[in-house]
Amino acid sequence: MEDMPKFEGNDQKLFQNFISRVVRYPDSCITNGIKGKVYVSFIINTEGKIADIKIDKSVHPLLDQESLNVIKSSPLWTPGFRSKIPVTTSFTVPINFNFM
Repeated sequence: MEDMPKFEGNDQKLFQNFISRVVRYPDSCITNGIKGKVYVSFIINTEGKIADIKIDKSVHPLLDQESLNVIKSSPLWTPGFRSKIPVTTSFTVPINFNFM
């Protein structure tokens, strides 16, 4: 892979900020003290769309569903390229649920 997929201007911090901005911690999980990291894998296809989203490491069904919703709501990415040809690329990201 010569060029990895890029989220809005090639800034990984922007993707982390996007996740932080969009994620909604379910009230019942806060009330019941449920916290942890959900690992979500997905594909950035050759058009920059997210596809094949799945949970790699679960914490709780409500947190898993919220994680899926956050990734589904991501805007288009710039796809990855190999030899100037767009290629499908897989990613895994942690989404941390922790309350203060």
